Amino acid sequence: MITNLFKLNNFPLVGNEMILEQHSPTRRKTREFLFPVESCDDFFEIIQGKFCDMEFDEKISNFDIFDDLLNCDTIHKKGNILGEYYSKTRHIEYYKQTPEILEITKIHERFHAIHHLTLDRNGIIWDEFPTVSPFYLELLAQLFSWIYIRDNKSNLIQDFRNLNSTQPLIYQTYKIFQHYNEIQATDLYWNIRERNTNSAVFKSLATIKNKINSKSTQVMPNQKIVPSTKLRALYESLTSLHLSTDTQKYIMGDLLRKGNHKGLLDLFNESYEHIVPYDNIDEPIFNLNAKRKPIQSNTVIRSTNDIIFHFLSNNNKVCVTPSQYDFDYIEREVSPLRTTNAIYSNNSSARRSGTGGLDFIGWNTTKNLPVLGEIKVKEDQNPFYALIQLLTYLSEISTPNQIDRINKYMHFGIANRLSANTKFYLYIISCRQINPNKKYDQLLPGVKDLAKNIGTQIKQIEEILFFHLDLNTKVITQE
Repeated sequence: MITNLFKLNNFPLVGNEMILEQHSPTRRKTREFLFPVESCDDFFEIIQGKFCDMEFDEKISNFDIFDDLLNCDTIHKKGNILGEYYSKTRHIEYYKQTPEILEITKIHERFHAIHHLTLDRNGIIWDEFPTVSPFYLELLAQLFSWIYIRDNKSNLIQDFRNLNSTQPLIYQTYKIFQHYNEIQATDLYWNIRERNTNSAVFKSLATIKNKINSKSTQVMPNQKIVPSTKLRALYESLTSLHLSTDTQKYIMGDLLRKGNHKGLLDLFNESYEHIVPYDNIDEPIFNLNAKRKPIQSNTVIRSTNDIIFHFLSNNNKVCVTPSQYDFDYIEREVSPLRTTNAIYSNNSSARRSGTGGLDFIGWNTTKNLPVLGEIKVKEDQNPFYALIQLLTYLSEISTPNQIDRINKYMHFGIANRLSANTKFYLYIISCRQINPNKKYDQLLPGVKDLAKNIGTQIKQIEEILFFHLDLNTKVITQE
């Protein structure tokens, strides 16, 4: 394991990786951030004192320091981006700034690269780096930059402080540990990287991250907050990680072992409870007056829209085998948390909260229950991903407030069609050439077992079903 993370003299070489640095001296780039309304130094100084107490008293563990904590008032606004480290391509880009600030930015971005590419005891880089919360990544980069400048570049100290006083809140959290030396900072890095839940510091940092987001967020006028859950974070992570088939088979195998699926149940239930307070009764889930682009007929199925056209071709009545799962098609691309003029509760922009979503919703005509559906076309699509998608959407659409919202706008056909006790069918429809060597068919048995285990233990689920739509006949049969 590399223990000295402060050596910048060999840059741009980190381990065996060459880091490319690019400059855009005339280009500016901005992004929306959470800024303190005024100095939050007192806020972080109190937290720093609590951490110091913890270091000298072994009886103090994951303490509660927030009941009488000074508030750090914040506001969302755009700020300049000075530089960015792109972990996928292993390069850094710098934007328009003064020479003094550029030197500080270089130190900061280079530490991002070092933190990403440093090898652990097994010779592995920080693979999870792209999905780690910016709260931790910026805390580490700023802390390491501060210690390096403080101990090696004293001529930059005042420039660093002047710059930091105008930066977003996420770049000021390093002040909690500004008294650290290199050894202490390195220990903190490994605790965060390894998610050391035995570390009181790591556990407390997680609490601070959530508390800063929930306690100090100041919403802009007329702006709504859209909940962001752990289940949605899992779904979005699966989108970006592009895990191999073997890796996903291993994950499912682990979830099926010794009742481990209960972890997924807990994730669903926690996410559902997080959505419960969300109330957007005055806005429909899908825009009833929107003029959508018509779906074009295509004799060959190449996309989700081609299957939707097939649903529409028989007056929205979709027949499947067995017939007890026949359903009426209602709408496509339904985002349960559609909210205009909103931010997510994790402070990220919610401008896209109304796009995409469920591939379709429908109505099971045998049991008179709602259907939430995902469609997967071609062999390389993923039933495990589809299952997590549907669980995410179910947690977001089945709360009492959301049921009231659905009934008010008759999203499932008539008013008051759903109740707080309504169960949902979850349909996963695949259109592919069945091939046991392809990803979908390799993952399907494990996903079906996982769905069976959790389907009977989530009260909002009537049944989780897997169907195959034949490419030629378009007949839909249960898998």
